[in-house]
Amino acid sequence: MAATNPPQAAQQDWTRTAVPDAAPFAPFFRAALAVAREAGAIIKTAFEDGQAPPNPNIKDANDVDLVTATDQAVEALIQSRLRDAFPDYAFIGEETVAANNGQAPPLTARPTIICDPVDGTTNFVHGFPFVCTALALVVDHAPVVGIVYNPILDQLYVAHKGYGAWCNGQPLPRHRAAHGMDARAALFITEGGHDRSQVAMDAKIGTWRQALAADGKYPPVRGIRCTGSGALNLCMIARGAADVYWEVGLHAWDMAAAAVIVTEAGGMVVGDEALDEDRRKTWDPTSTPFDVMGRKAMAIRKHDVAFMRETFERVTDYPCPRD
Repeated sequence: MAATNPPQAAQQDWTRTAVPDAAPFAPFFRAALAVAREAGAIIKTAFEDGQAPPNPNIKDANDVDLVTATDQAVEALIQSRLRDAFPDYAFIGEETVAANNGQAPPLTARPTIICDPVDGTTNFVHGFPFVCTALALVVDHAPVVGIVYNPILDQLYVAHKGYGAWCNGQPLPRHRAAHGMDARAALFITEGGHDRSQVAMDAKIGTWRQALAADGKYPPVRGIRCTGSGALNLCMIARGAADVYWEVGLHAWDMAAAAVIVTEAGGMVVGDEALDEDRRKTWDPTSTPFDVMGRKAMAIRKHDVAFMRETFERVTDYPCPRD
């Protein structure tokens, strides 16, 4: 019988090229990578065996914010492995926060592990293959390591600050790296999200209209997409497969890991720190850290401040409490 090759994301040699042992946070990266693969195996087995319940639990009486036993089991695994290995690090995980009545601990300068065990739980429940586990290390409020693994499609995205971003052994971006930013040729990602209040829906529909309508101040974008996963939406920006991502209502665990993947791929990620119109006129994204607790994110695939400012004119913001 001919030997079979392991899945691309399971091959370990390329990750040592991506993040060499000399990298400052290489020990955390290696440990997080191992547990992300272990978590991915659990998620994939449950997904393929149809273990996602047809009537999953909901959070905070919100019928569109789901949680399954797989979410909880995967977070328990990740927390056990990484807190044993790095006992001095703080930990913020989606299910841990949910168990604490939705109250996240404050983010400090202390090294902090931020975890979304199953991002795209609704996708997981429905059998839609945009599902991932996302792990980040945040130091002094800034993401420095990011791992996003979609075990269903076997796509492993990794980044370490200062060492670039990779997917399955290929440096990012994979698409359109040489092309400039042009709204008329842009693919725009945004989501319906969990907040279905009137204020939120008016803002979201306003953003869709301002992006697509031909009668606005700016030309319409080429199209809008949704994957149902904040982390994977950001990874689509890092790949160069989409140009802009905008969402209000994200949490730190949705954004932290993929934010460093986007920036290491040459893109930009900004949030609440850049939304004030007056501040935005003089705002310098290179000196303003992304606010991972701010519940808002705009990402673009290239470092283009002028395009970022123009894109902010297209979207409708609305109030959202911080994590």
